[in-house]
Amino acid sequence: TPPQGRVSFDANLGSGTMNAQTSPYDVALNSVGFVRSNHNFAGWNTAAGGTGTPYRDRATYPFSASTSATLYARWTPWNSVTLSANDGSGRAVSQTAAFDTALLTVPFARAGYDFAGWSTTSAGTTVAYADGAVHPFDSTTTLYGLWTPATVGSPPPPPPTATTTVVSTTVPGSSTSVPESSNPESGGSTTTMPVMPTPATMPGGEVPVLEPGEALVLEEGAPIPVEVLVDGPNLVVVHPVPEDFELRVSGECVGACSIRETDTGINALVLVEASTVQVSGHGFKRASLVEVWLVPQPRYLGSLEVDSDGRFSGSFSLAGLDPGAMTLQVKGRSVENRERSAHLGLVVEASAEPPRVVLPATGSRSVDGGLIAVLAVVLGAVLLGRRRRPSTGRG
Repeated sequence: TPPQGRVSFDANLGSGTMNAQTSPYDVALNSVGFVRSNHNFAGWNTAAGGTGTPYRDRATYPFSASTSATLYARWTPWNSVTLSANDGSGRAVSQTAAFDTALLTVPFARAGYDFAGWSTTSAGTTVAYADGAVHPFDSTTTLYGLWTPATVGSPPPPPPTATTTVVSTTVPGSSTSVPESSNPESGGSTTTMPVMPTPATMPGGEVPVLEPGEALVLEEGAPIPVEVLVDGPNLVVVHPVPEDFELRVSGECVGACSIRETDTGINALVLVEASTVQVSGHGFKRASLVEVWLVPQPRYLGSLEVDSDGRFSGSFSLAGLDPGAMTLQVKGRSVENRERSAHLGLVVEASAEPPRVVLPATGSRSVDGGLIAVLAVVLGAVLLGRRRRPSTGRG
């Protein structure tokens, strides 16, 4: 047997696990199994600082040299765009993203002026990006607010919304933070402008809202064929064709969730408020984040990290959700880095209330049926004990 070379993999500030790889021949390195928040994987290097020999993901490695080595993951940070008030009021805001993302709605104000858009220079007069426009985030840069004198009779701009003091805030595909050094005249501690992602939309900005049991998958805003299957009592599968994508949704309701047939003859998932919904699947870009929504309220449930195999899984609480028909949305980037979203119509029902007994006395209060049952058992035990009390010999 020819001697084997051995390579160990180091996440180098990332997270995840990868087994060492051995081979007597020159073969491709294993696919990266590490991820790092707000960073893209940039290959391997024989030195942690990147000063050694570089290797691309799945590049051929000279295992035949029969040596042992460690390869360190290299990472490139997502690009950021700093939004400057540029004579307006409010602190500069930094927004970070890994792909094309809508800019924040203007968080600034200027008395006597209307916001006109963003310029690439502080003295610019040309609008490069409108308020809320999509930015490529292909480099780190600063955009400056452009202001035009307010039209006579137009209402004054609202003051910037007060925010809770925090260290940082991160949401999938976009994060915001406020540099300490920006606008020092305003004083106070570092604040974060709250940013929420937006639900996936169809061309024209329409948010898909489906009937219970209906499903839809969009690729760059265009629908692709899907089918809905039932796999188990509480599981719905959305499976496009070709078979490169799958979304599984189930309820964790201690037996209360179910699959029911609607009036139109299709199967729909029925969940219960204050329960948990389980979401899993595959078909999104590795080491990316997918957002999970419920519309039309809308309710942002959270995000899930896609692992090195392109799979994601997690559960979200439905506490505080109003019962009714709604649409679950999962959106992110496909393996080909195209915008992709899956939508599934489902039902959330009100949870069953325990029976309540109303005492007839004046000023009575409702008492849980469970409490009445406990009191009855205790009272019965006391009476039984009295009946079985041994004789004292008197009388």
